[in-house]
Amino acid sequence: MMVLHYINQSLYYSDEIVAMKDGKTIAQGKPEEVIASELVKTVYGVDLNIQQIDGKPFVIPV
Repeated sequence: MMVLHYINQSLYYSDEIVAMKDGKTIAQGKPEEVIASELVKTVYGVDLNIQQIDGKPFVIPV
């Protein structure tokens, strides 16, 4: 188990992730099954695109 705040690093190296907001679990599972633009909006409050790189989701921070 590790705690990472850099979302792309956690998505690339983790077999399973837990997305939390205000101390509560919002989503849990494999990165490619859990990460979506809607989840990023819920957790971080921003609209960002999600792309696939090497079969893993990657958040485009623009």
